[in-house]
Amino acid sequence: MQKIKNRVIVEIQHDNHPDHYGRFLHYHCVALLEQAENYKHYRPDLTVYTIVVLTSGDKHKTDVAVIDFDPKNRQGKKLNEIHHKVIYLAAKYVNETTPEPYQEWLRVINESLTENIDESNYHRPELQRTIDCVPRI
Repeated sequence: MQKIKNRVIVEIQHDNHPDHYGRFLHYHCVALLEQAENYKHYRPDLTVYTIVVLTSGDKHKTDVAVIDFDPKNRQGKKLNEIHHKVIYLAAKYVNETTPEPYQEWLRVINESLTENIDESNYHRPELQRTIDCVPRI
């Protein structure tokens, strides 16, 4: 039996709320705390990744923003102790500098909001499977 290593939470927010960074950080922390069975269990078994997809954008107009919980020394080097992350993805702001694999996913999300997906633009098998699940009007 394969051991579960990560807990991935995916949230999609259609409305633009001014508190979405704090709100999803709160949800992420709740998911971390749910793993603490007692006072001796401060290192959760699962790494928690919260992926927030903002479909209406936000005031910062950035494609990808990350809250990384890993401590860093004064020179900015990660200590590689805590791997939990909150990743905010804004489909409206995808561009040519957006890192792969985010780029294709954000483009297909953005196109799905207009109900106009050009399937020829997407070649990843997982994206094709996702596109096949989108209801046709």
